[in-house]
Amino acid sequence: MRGIDGDDWDSEDDEPEVDDAIDDQAQEIDAASSGSTSTDPFRTHFNLSTDEIQQKSKLVDSRSWTSTSQTVAPEGLPGSHQWSITHSILSSDSAKSESIFDTSVVPFSSFNIKQRLHDTWNAAHRVKGVQKQAELLQTHLFKLMNTYVDVMYTEQSLKDEQAIMETYCLHVLNHVYKARDRITKNNETLKKAKEGGREASDCQDQGFTRPRVLILLPFKNSAFDVINTLVTLSGSKQQDNKKRFMDEFSGDDDEMDPTKPEDYKRTFRGNIDDSFRIGIQFSRTNMKLYAPFYKSDVIIASPLGLRMIIGAEGDRKREFDFLSSIEVVVVDQAHVLLMQNWEHFLHVFEHMNRIPKEMHDCDFSRIRPYVLDGRLKYLRQNLVFSHYLTPELNSLFNGFSESNSPWCANIAGKWRVRCAKVVGGSIGNVVVQVPQTFHRVGCTSVADADDARFQFFIDKVLPTFQQSVAVNRHTLLFVPSYFDFVRLRNYLDKLELNFTYISEYTANSDISRARTEMFQGTADFMLLTERFHFFRRYRVRGIQHIFFYGLPENAHFYPELVHLLSDTRDRDQSKLSSPTITALFTRYDRLVLERIVGTKRMVRMCEGDKEVFMFS
Repeated sequence: MRGIDGDDWDSEDDEPEVDDAIDDQAQEIDAASSGSTSTDPFRTHFNLSTDEIQQKSKLVDSRSWTSTSQTVAPEGLPGSHQWSITHSILSSDSAKSESIFDTSVVPFSSFNIKQRLHDTWNAAHRVKGVQKQAELLQTHLFKLMNTYVDVMYTEQSLKDEQAIMETYCLHVLNHVYKARDRITKNNETLKKAKEGGREASDCQDQGFTRPRVLILLPFKNSAFDVINTLVTLSGSKQQDNKKRFMDEFSGDDDEMDPTKPEDYKRTFRGNIDDSFRIGIQFSRTNMKLYAPFYKSDVIIASPLGLRMIIGAEGDRKREFDFLSSIEVVVVDQAHVLLMQNWEHFLHVFEHMNRIPKEMHDCDFSRIRPYVLDGRLKYLRQNLVFSHYLTPELNSLFNGFSESNSPWCANIAGKWRVRCAKVVGGSIGNVVVQVPQTFHRVGCTSVADADDARFQFFIDKVLPTFQQSVAVNRHTLLFVPSYFDFVRLRNYLDKLELNFTYISEYTANSDISRARTEMFQGTADFMLLTERFHFFRRYRVRGIQHIFFYGLPENAHFYPELVHLLSDTRDRDQSKLSSPTITALFTRYDRLVLERIVGTKRMVRMCEGDKEVFMFS
């Protein structure tokens, strides 16, 4: 029997193992004794009736969600580690669904994991000696993933990135193996029915195309780690094209500047190519890297890598049918993807689960009815991991695209996990003695915030600067958004002010010139974007004042930038004015403000009557 793309799924190499078959039979016995269709979340989620999916998809489109929030302390994690959890379910399920997060630790043996994966998982942990805290975090996260709900976890950190990656790799392999074994089992059923001259039972188990999982990552270095983890957990005895993979995805860390911050060294280690895509095909003992997309089970790519082949409307050559049957999407290090071109990322999401333009040798008798109806997106699980929460991620998780289609439409529901309370904030890491003044800009809505900030700057800030240029010379004007940067640069150009600027698009020669002008004082002030700081982390010397046109999304950037003032100690202090820090914010900057000043101060600064706040 031929599977997707004509692959021979019932070949010897693709037969399910005996212990996996026993697992399947045990689950079926469990289901029969309990009177339910299945105790396995995989079957429960993907075996829903067409009518139920159709009804619930209408609720998703009409935004009929019921949300509950709670603060919990997951068992085993540090006492100060509390999660603020928001659980969203469809209004039709609110009466029968449990919204309380179970904080207890559950053994992995209770998660319906394929036996071979359970064995390799335990073996890998024994070899690596995984810390107890990391293992408990993996348990709590897998408990959510395994139910096929959408999960957005914005408490990722450098120390637990590896643990989180291992957890979603386990979930991905578990999903792929269960889907593969189900197809193999149905192939055998159809074969026996044909030999017996009878009609086979319902064997609809596939999508239009073979790829089931998409993992989006920012750089090749992350893909390198993910693929090596998949190799370890899959227990595959052979990996085809491994040498090519090592040549193209590995990198050298020898040139890394040891003075750079730890997050920079972690993010930009090894190979930092941001344009890549690779298909992976799994069989019982083999793992094929660089498999053609239409013969792959898992696709690992960067948004830019996919955008280059998806193309845009009107392009002569476009290809995105391979995204038509994606069932699980993993977005790792979303905070880094936000520093790249977010439009590429959204473009990929826009082209998932569409009806393909070509059939690619699919067997229509094996395609699930809801896939044929174009409703697979309502069962697609979306897993998002980030170091912090941003409005863009909130919009991805809860919002709608320009075509009025939800980005994340999973009818199983959503869990959003973030830090319950930020104590102190990154401002506590500032060691330079300098007055820090925060001005709240008044605005009536999120849509008005950008214009209100710009008007405040040209009405209140710029006149003061122009009246005392000598005092305010050596000022760094930090701008988080590139669009705000362009707006300010063009306005200042019209005024013919003496300034320089650096953005992520500035040529190296112009960067050197701008830094020299800032240090020597031949330019009164410099515009600098957050993305430039993220990608370069240069120490710009000669800065005496810093003006935050907006607060950096990455809270660690705040003390890093403030500490640039320490470089002025090498200069003649008699020629310099007292250093100052000034920042603008609005009531709608709560997320980023909380990360910098802490939860308690954020509430007072956003909701109080005062509009100016001083720290020192």
